Order: sequence, then structure tokens, then C-alpha cells
Amino acid sequence: STQSTWGVDLRMEHTVTCSSPVNIALIKYWGKRDEQLILPLNDSLSVTLSQDDLKTTTTVSTSAHHTHRFWLNGVQEPLTSRMLQCLAEVRRRAPETCTWVNENVDVVSQNNFPTAAGFASSAAGLACFVFALCQLYGVADSYPGEISSIARQGSGSACRSLAEGFVQWHRGNDPLGTDSVALTVAPAAHWPQLRMMFLVVNDRPKPVPSTDAMRLSVLSSPLLQFRSAHVVPERIETLKKAIESRDFAAFSRVVMQDSNQLHAICLDTYPPLQYLTDTSFQIMDLVARVNAATGVEPLLAYTFDAGPNPLLLMLDANVPLVLALLRHVVFRSSDSAFAAAMRPEQSLPSLPTLSGPVLECADRVPFSGCVSRILLTKLGCGPRVLSASERLPTPS
Repeated sequence: STQSTWGVDLRMEHTVTCSSPVNIALIKYWGKRDEQLILPLNDSLSVTLSQDDLKTTTTVSTSAHHTHRFWLNGVQEPLTSRMLQCLAEVRRRAPETCTWVNENVDVVSQNNFPTAAGFASSAAGLACFVFALCQLYGVADSYPGEISSIARQGSGSACRSLAEGFVQWHRGNDPLGTDSVALTVAPAAHWPQLRMMFLVVNDRPKPVPSTDAMRLSVLSSPLLQFRSAHVVPERIETLKKAIESRDFAAFSRVVMQDSNQLHAICLDTYPPLQYLTDTSFQIMDLVARVNAATGVEPLLAYTFDAGPNPLLLMLDANVPLVLALLRHVVFRSSDSAFAAAMRPEQSLPSLPTLSGPVLECADRVPFSGCVSRILLTKLGCGPRVLSASERLPTPS
């Protein structure tokens, strides 16, 4: 019995705290062929970002409370049906020695980045939730990517946050989804010179959630069907070759083309979907002009998920020049405004003085938008188990 003679609950609390990274798709996932199992129309390929900069932290504990409880960024919410489905899938795989598998759980989760604003917050959150449950119950992969197939059922892109570096989510062919898994294509250490820079244009929740938007696109966009069948397979292979050879020119071209196509599909959807803002388009224009001005080798690339905030990609050696460009064009050479957009703990390189064709190009870029924050990051690892001292407290 778990009750003492005085009615006190004697069950031992089991708890684990984990962190999980944000991932951003370079070849986009947009559209499902199975809504319940979240099976995608096509493969996708993403970068896992460093948890030093962007992460979800989650503590999962067994609880004597009469229901499951969940807090996200300090606000109590019910466990979603997707989270309950993931919980059931993990419990089903728990070993017989896990005697606490049927106890209710308290889940406390915290993002250090904006939620529902195009930063793949649901992906990082669901990946962390599933990974923490697996640690709590002693569940491990019985085949490569099995745990990612559970996270996929919570939020499609979540499966990619369970692997490091460059990650391919395979669409798979099994109707039950066992082969729709995310696996590392190349580890973070393969291309240590690659850097990513988030520009926060708007951190408010997106006007149409991705799940609803994808459903509309599947129903109404002929371009989406053509893309999944005829465009993505070749793009995946082209991007993998560029990653293998660390060819930034080839890499940047395919990344920007695929981002553009995602938003073309959004406009091809009926009724049309619009995630990009005037500022988004001005940043795309800036990238195109600067790449043209710097000659043969592109300086940087952009990609947008379903939101207005670009992720810029560049090589480490070009970070100072890109920051100098942003200070000049976006912040109109205001050191105070530029400094306010950077994180206080971010160590910045000394910025070069713009000159020549790059300065001429920067002076011709029409920019009237606003960027509130700049987040500089790099490739990173998959989920981590944290120490007991890093446990998130259960709110009162």
C-alpha cells in the first residue's frame, strides 16, 4: 500500500530535469499526410542550435496530486492531448522495473526565448518533455530514432530537436510511422565555423498557428503538392552535399530558395497566409544586395520559419562585418540602439569600419523596419540531463 496508517502518502517522488535545443528547418516541413500520427509530406533538414543561447528546460516529477499538472513559463495550463499521447507512448515502453510509471506527473517548463513567434518553441518544448519522460521511466531507443518518433507525435518538428548538428527528419513509408524519425546527418563539430543570428522583428504569437496553416495548405495549394513530390528530394541531397563539403555558397543558395518557397506556398494557400512583414522583406533585400556587392562568395543567407523573424547564417569570420552592416542599416549607426538589441552577456567582436562596395550597398538599402533583438548562436547538441540543482520548482 502507498498509504500509511495515518493516511499519509508514502510514495517516493521521482524527478528529472532536462534541457532541449531549438531547431530551425533549412529544408522546410510544411504539410502532413497523416494528421493523427503527424507524418510529413516530405523529408526536412534542420540545424540544431546551441543551448548556450536558446533552450527549453523542463522538470518532470511524479506527483501524489489527483491529476497531471503542467506549467509553461510560470502559467498553469492543462496537458494537451498531444502531450498526453506522448506520455502514453513513453509509458508503454517503460520497463517492468519502473513501478512509478502510472503515477501522475507535474511538468514545469520554461523557454528562454519568445513562445509561438516563429522560434519553434513547441518543437523544443515537446522534445524536452518526451526526453525527460524517457529519463524518468528508463526508456531508450530500441532502434535508431525511436524516441524521436514519439516526440513527432507531439509536434512534428520536435523530433529534430532530439538530435545534434544537422538533422534529417525522414518522411518514412510505414503507415504507422515507425520509420518517420529524425537522425543526425552531420554533428555540430563537422562545421564549427558556421554561425546563426536571430533577428527578432516581432515576438508576438503568429496570426495563424502552424498546424492550422499547414492543414489549409494541404487542402488548397497545388504548389505544396508539387514541391513535396518533385522539389524537396533533390534539394535535400543538394544541401547534404553542401554540408559535407562545407560549401557555404551552395549551402546558402538552397537554404534561401527553400525559405522563399515556403512563403510562396503560404500565399498559394486559400485563403492566403502571410507571416512575413515589410521588415522581413527589407532584410531579404539587404542580404541579396550585400551578397551581390561582396563578389563571388555570398556573405550570408537567411531562412524564415512560419513567422517574421529571420535566422541569418554566415561563417564565423564574417560575423563582425554582418554586425557592422546591421548597426549601420538597421540601427542607423546608433551604438546605443545596437547595444540595447544585443544580450548583455554577449561578448562582441570589434566591428570593422564599412568601406568600398559594401558601404555603398548599405547606404542604398531602404530600411524602415525595427529589430528589437539580435541573438547570435551556433550549432549545438541534442537534449541534456541536468543536475538536481537545476530543477525548476513547482509553482505554489
